[in-house]
Amino acid sequence: MTARPTSSSYVVFHALDRDGFCSVPSGAVSLHAVLTSADDATDFSSLGARYNGDPDENVDFLIDSGEGIIIGQSGGGTINDGKRFATGVTTFSVAANDPAVTGIKEFPLSPLAAQGQTDECQAWIKVSNSLLGIVNVLVDRQG
Repeated sequence: MTARPTSSSYVVFHALDRDGFCSVPSGAVSLHAVLTSADDATDFSSLGARYNGDPDENVDFLIDSGEGIIIGQSGGGTINDGKRFATGVTTFSVAANDPAVTGIKEFPLSPLAAQGQTDECQAWIKVSNSLLGIVNVLVDRQG
């Protein structure tokens, strides 16, 4: 992802699981949850190393070229001392999030969202770039 040259920009990860959900509907089971809290509640660790210890669904962001530093993230993650990468940023459900209560900023659904779709998982970072140059950010989903 290449951020436009402004003093600060958000880089947003948008996702749904294979069944088209972010929040797993009541009574349903998602084998590949994208929502960190739903993935955390699913325990496949008894199946052994095949599932790599069942890691939670998180997102990593890395500034891989250009000027800029990461000055914020949507939650749950860690921004390194050099402010060039954020790891373990948790996803959240747009439908379940209330920014006035949680303080977590949310963004419009992806332009690729299906018509009538009301939810998706998001995670984001805020990048500051006082020199107004181009910043390249690598986004990697973990889990």
